[in-house]
Amino acid sequence: SPGSGLSIVTSSQLVINPSSDLSYDTQYYVEFNTNPGIANTHGAYYKGDNTYAFKTKLVPFTATGGNYTFTKYDTSSPTNFYKYHIFTGSGPLSMSHPSSQAVDLDWMLVAGGATGGSAHSPTYYAGGGGGAGGVRTGTGPTMALSAGSYTVTVGGGGAYMPPSTNPGPSYDGNPSSFGPITATGGGNGGGYPFPQPAYRTGRPGGSGGGTAGHPDNSPPDRGASTPPGGSGSPGQGNPGGKGGTHRRNSPSTKVHMGGGGGGAGGSGGNASYPNYNAPSYPPSSYPGPTWSGWNGTAGTGGAGKPNTAFSSTNLAGYIPEPAFPLQELVQEVGTTGLYGGGGGGGASMDPQGSPAMRAGNGGSGGGGHGGGAWTNPPTQQNPSPFVPEWPAPSPSYQYARPGHQYLGGGGGGGQGYGSVVSGQGGSGCFMLRYAVPGD
Repeated sequence: SPGSGLSIVTSSQLVINPSSDLSYDTQYYVEFNTNPGIANTHGAYYKGDNTYAFKTKLVPFTATGGNYTFTKYDTSSPTNFYKYHIFTGSGPLSMSHPSSQAVDLDWMLVAGGATGGSAHSPTYYAGGGGGAGGVRTGTGPTMALSAGSYTVTVGGGGAYMPPSTNPGPSYDGNPSSFGPITATGGGNGGGYPFPQPAYRTGRPGGSGGGTAGHPDNSPPDRGASTPPGGSGSPGQGNPGGKGGTHRRNSPSTKVHMGGGGGGAGGSGGNASYPNYNAPSYPPSSYPGPTWSGWNGTAGTGGAGKPNTAFSSTNLAGYIPEPAFPLQELVQEVGTTGLYGGGGGGGASMDPQGSPAMRAGNGGSGGGGHGGGAWTNPPTQQNPSPFVPEWPAPSPSYQYARPGHQYLGGGGGGGQGYGSVVSGQGGSGCFMLRYAVPGD
């Protein structure tokens, strides 16, 4: 009857008019009851069969915008194709339908990473690693945005700290946003100036900065530990690590290691310290100045957050090389799609080479390596070696590395003694992909 949404238009055709629209991309089945059900004028009921099934069409969801857009064949897509919108800078993005109606939509918003903590020459202080920018991920339903145009804002990394004998504080990363969705910039690593406590501990952020390696003016002979690093934002990142101090051979000579900056996928590492006090000039009964017992290591940056939707295998070859270097995609993003690695802590440079204080590796997924660490003469001891790209492009060993662009990586912490350099934070990005029909 018309009231039930059913009508028979011919002797062999039944029309079903649902009371509400069916969902897109959904399998439906039609079931017939035998009593009551469909009967002819003689009262015989139609038993039906199990072949009445159909699937509704894909939602006509489309989007426009992005610095780079491309469609890629992918058997993991329900349609065998995904369309990508990659924002490495700010701009508009328009959606034809609500995000919840898109098929298999994934998105990722990455904020700018922070600068590593600065140090001060000619002291032996060392800065903490910069915290990574916050990383937020989700699907079409979690995006929960209606059709329309939205502004994407990509946050830059914390400002570069130039070499100086009197550096100021380092800087937080800048937030990124997509409409009402915001990712928090990374918290800067702890560092100079002293003795203001506000600059010692890494700041909170998307991920927190590591604490500088200078707990107080009278540490014990070895193993003094700083306060915890800055906290991370829930769901976006993790806290920074602790720094450490070692009294090398006298109350007036202390060497320091900064804590690692937090990453979107893991906390920043704490600095380790030597297991033995090293005299200035070890007598013959002691091991030599390169003995591992003299060595301390700054904290490693926290790992980035994995997101396979935007892995190197999905992006490599579709974004121009100058804009997004292939080496960065392969070595930093990788097959698991790592974003938001924290910066490694800096380490004191001891001109006498005993002990060797080693800087911390940047966290996988965009973190910059910390600065400092040499024996005598300078050799690569940061650790041995920095991974994955050190020393290309060939920097001076004492310089901290910046966080990687577009990955929201935190910059490496600066080193004490010699040139004062801390790593700049890496910029963020916004990425979107969804299933589209094949050509």
